Amino acid sequence: FRAGRNLKVIDCNEIEIGDNVVIGDNVGIYTSSHARDPKLRAGHWCSEQPVRIGSGVVIDGNCVVLPGAVIEDDVWIRPGSVVRGRIEAGSVCAGTPAGKVEE
Repeated sequence: FRAGRNLKVIDCNEIEIGDNVVIGDNVGIYTSSHARDPKLRAGHWCSEQPVRIGSGVVIDGNCVVLPGAVIEDDVWIRPGSVVRGRIEAGSVCAGTPAGKVEE
């Protein structure tokens, strides 16, 4: 894969990146998140989930990929999007959270 400047990867769990992936500038890929419960959060408790990015994916600049995200093959994530959950193969997505858009 190719990545622009300032790629941030927090890999407390597995991150899988397919072939021919392009990642823009200032993208963050995170596998961990803080606890929802304030008492657990105060104790620095985190949970970790893997991230999967398929082949032929483009993630434009300033995007965030959250823990547990699955980006299937041939997806285009538009600039500034926040990706969570599963993004269907061949989709063009944008927004917070990222959702399918018509191009």
